[in-house]
This record gives sequence, structure tokens and C-alpha cells, in this order.
Amino acid sequence: MLTDLLAALNDCVWAFDETTQNYLFISPSVHTILEYSSKDIGQNKDFWNKVIDPRDHDEVIEKINKATTDEWLDLTYRAITKSGKIKWINHKRRHLSDSSNGHDVILNVIKDISDQKAINYRMQDSLGDFNILFNDNPTPMWIYELPTLRILKVNASATRHYGYSEQEFLSMTIRDIRPRFDLAKFNEYLYKKGIPESRLDGFNSAGVWRHQNKKGDILYAEVTGHEIKYDNHSCRVIIALDVTEKVTQQEEMKRREQFLTSLIDSQTNFLLRIDTSGIITFANRQFLKLLGYKKSEIINKHFSVITPVSDIKLCEDALKSCIKNPGKVIRLEHGKLDKEGKVHQTKWEFISITGNDGEVTDIQGVGQDLTPVSEIEVNAQKAAEETAWTKNNLEALINNTENFIWSINRDGRYVYMNTAYRNRINDTMGIMPKEGDDAYVHSGHTEKVRSEWHQYYERALSGERYITRHESPDRQSGKISFFEVSFNPIYKQAKDEIIGVGCFARDITEMLRTEEALLDQNERLRNIASLSSHELRRPVASMLGLMNIMDYENFSNPENEQIIKHLFTVTQEIDEVIRLIVNKTFIDNKFSL
Repeated sequence: MLTDLLAALNDCVWAFDETTQNYLFISPSVHTILEYSSKDIGQNKDFWNKVIDPRDHDEVIEKINKATTDEWLDLTYRAITKSGKIKWINHKRRHLSDSSNGHDVILNVIKDISDQKAINYRMQDSLGDFNILFNDNPTPMWIYELPTLRILKVNASATRHYGYSEQEFLSMTIRDIRPRFDLAKFNEYLYKKGIPESRLDGFNSAGVWRHQNKKGDILYAEVTGHEIKYDNHSCRVIIALDVTEKVTQQEEMKRREQFLTSLIDSQTNFLLRIDTSGIITFANRQFLKLLGYKKSEIINKHFSVITPVSDIKLCEDALKSCIKNPGKVIRLEHGKLDKEGKVHQTKWEFISITGNDGEVTDIQGVGQDLTPVSEIEVNAQKAAEETAWTKNNLEALINNTENFIWSINRDGRYVYMNTAYRNRINDTMGIMPKEGDDAYVHSGHTEKVRSEWHQYYERALSGERYITRHESPDRQSGKISFFEVSFNPIYKQAKDEIIGVGCFARDITEMLRTEEALLDQNERLRNIASLSSHELRRPVASMLGLMNIMDYENFSNPENEQIIKHLFTVTQEIDEVIRLIVNKTFIDNKFSL
């Protein structure tokens, strides 16, 4: 019964006792694969060495001789059948120790994969046009293996664009071209989409991602991919269109918009815009501050909601006059209602704005508050008292935080520092900084580090608001800490002028450590799940099959003895998988949460 079962299997299994130089078992299915009978093989202990195709022989023997562990060795090579036919086989080989007699045993499993190889070769032939499109494409492209994320093929454009040689690319995974601080987000994307498990089929646009070239420069790439079969591996081909210039322009436009908004909001005059039907479409911060409204409370509302009833007709006439006389300045004084219902006397100059067709589209107004000086003084004194109270409370707050806060002027000298920042500089540089000191001197121990910080400050002084991450060593222990630093331009009140940079830094070392620990833990759990679902399934299935064919009525049946021997071998294999799972669970753990 056992012989019939093994004969029905597609895979061939055999065991060879190295100590006695005898075959312990050869499944009959070997005839289906190599056309030799079990008897043919059993009479020649060097059979498997001779059946390997000479083109693959030396490489296979070298791999076998170099194997240093008792893990399964996976080999793929060509074999010559009895009739001289060439077949591709997958050969799994493993050393075991027979605990009953101490003999060294080699357990082998071979499988005919000729059909798979044929499909692969046909695929390679069909890739003729694809290879031309791939190799000569001006856009960077690469192919990576799904389970391992290992890059298997890369075109010339990618090597030029990223600065890595082809050999360097082929030793990398797609994680290696990502900035370190983007890896957590990238790993989350991979497993959310199920990319390593090949759950993402067909064409897919992954959007814009940050990449890093060999020099460390950040590139922005619009990434698209598609599932393919390459060299008999499940892969994705990737097109990485460089959109760095486009992203940079968008960021520049955003900074300009922020600058324009800041400029408008810093005006002491009121700025107001209404359309030809009297709907308010814009109001600057100074105007909203005077009347106490939020933007949402007056934008897209008719101007009459903030105008006393007695002055509505006056304003309507001014609006009609602006529409009738494009380009003419219309002046008037009238009241405005604040949120509390109080009337503020204001003075305005309105002028119409026309479109390309010459038609009036909007009315632009510039105004001033005509509140009596005495009241202004009272309000100013009250505001000064509130400012002093706020400043004292803010001072207490920022000097009791562990985060670092400081600012510099355009000359690169400190204007303000909180206690945490002073102590940090003292710890790292051995100098307690004070207001007026040169901030660049305290940026680092080397000219390279000081130059980098000079560039950071210059970017902010040019109007850019951004965030960076840094590594900072402790002067005494040498331990590396990681910080996230934001740089913010400081504008002079009521003027379009940047007078300094405000900086805020926080320690993110524990956050990054926790992220790495969670990523490592998730990776180990996936490995354990894979081992449990794949490596255990096969020996358990074998064990169940063997148990089903045992002769329970006649335990003295000679075939039962063979079955028990195979059960012992399968049990050892299950024990080995369990040991591997335990190792993956505990020994591979690099972090402890």
C-alpha cells in the first residue's frame, strides 16, 4: 500500500545512508521523472552525481559542498534521463542524523519543472520587444521580485539617474532607494496593498514617492507598476517618472501663496474685495480683527450684514459708481458694524477690477479706522497689558518643555533660546550660549555640519517654511539621538521683510526606535505565519497520509515497519520546523518593547 501511495506522487523521494553508503528508500516515481527504475539507481551509489547535465554539474556540486547547515538546500538544474532527454528538476536536499543508530542520512526530494522552464523561456522570447522598450526607455525602470523586493533587472536610465551601477542595483531591494525616514510609511503601503504576497494584480499607480540617489539627494518619482513573470519569478516592472522639478515648482508656488497671504495680513490698512452683486469675497486679517469676525462669518455674505442700515444706500451708490466708471477711485466714509453691534467709522477708497473682456468683475477697497485717538490709546494700553500677560505665561510655558525653541536674526545671532535649548548646546558643545552669540558656531563640531546648518537657516531666511530630521551624538556617551527640526521665517510686522528664523526641535529617538521595533516584530510575525502555513503543511500532510495507510488490524504487517520509519523522518522534520519557528520568535528579536 505504501509503495502504491508513493508511486502516485509527482515528486520523487529518496534517502541515502552516508555511513553505510546504501540507499534506504527510493520512491517508484523516479521512473516517471528520469526513466530509471529504483533498482537501476539502488545498484549505483554515484548515480545522482552522473545524472546531472555536464553544463550544470560543477555548479551543483560546488553548492552541495559549500552547504554548512542542516537546512534544506534548494537546487535547480538539468538532468539527463535514461533515453538521453534533458529535463529541468528542482532538487531539495537535507542532512539528518538517525537518532536510532547515529548514521548520517541525506533526505532528497526532486520534482520535474521542465514545463515551468519552458513557459519561462517562451516568456523570455516574447520579451524581445519589451526588452527594447525597457533597456532604451529614457525613464528609469526596474523589475523586482515580489516576495523579497530584490531588484532583478534595471535599465540604463535608472543607473544614470540614480548614480548606482547595474551591479549595485542588483544587490539592492526597492527599500534601499527610499530615505530612511520614509521607510515606515513605505512598509505600511507595501503590506496594505499586499505587494510581497502578490495580491496587487495588473497595472497600478502608486502616486508620487520620495527616492534617494547614491549621493543622498532627494528625488520625487511618480511610480507606476505592473505584474510580470520574469526568470520564473513573480515580479513587478516599475516606471519611475522623475517629477522633482514639478514638485519643486508646486512647493515654490505654495510658498509664494503663503508669502502673499502673510504680506496681505500684515497690512495695517483694511483690504476688502466684493463682487458686482455686493458679495464679500475677501477680507484681510486687520479688517476681521477690527470687527471681531471670523472669515466664515462674512465671506460670501452681502456687505449689508456689516453695514449700518443708515449707510447701506451710500455703499450701494458707491458700488454702482465703481461698476459704471472702471478704473476710477471712489472715496467715501461710512460705518461698519462689529460682531457686538458697535459702529466703527471707516474711510475707504474703492476701485473696480476688470477682466480680459473689459467687464468689471470685482471691486477692491482699501480702508482705515477713524476711531477717535483717545479710544485707540485706551485700546492700545489694554492690548499692551494683555500682551505682557501673554508673554509672561508663554515664557513660563516654553521654558518648562523638553523641546528646543530658539530664534536667530539675519546676521545669524541668537535672539531667543529656551532653557532646554541652552542646556542641549552646553551638553553637546561644552558652551552655554547666550543672546547675541553666533548661532553658526554652536551648530556643530565640524565645518561640514556648520555649513549644513548655515544652509538650513538661509532657506528659512529666503521665505521657506520646512521640517528636517537630524542625528545628534552625545558628547560624553557618543549615543546617537534623532531630532525633528522645523524652520520658520519671521516677518517684520506690517512689512514684507524677513528679519529672522524661528526654530522648534523635538527628540524623536524613542518614536523611531518604536517604529523600527514594530516593523521588526511585524516582519517576524509574517515569517512565522509563512513557516507555519507552508513548512508545516507538507510534513503534516505526509504524516496524515502515512497514518491512513497503516494496517491497524495486523500490526505485524512488514509494510507497517516501513511506514513507522517514514513517520519518524516526518516527525523529525516537523520538530525542525518548530525549532525554526521558535528561533524566529525569540532569537531573531533585535528589540524589546
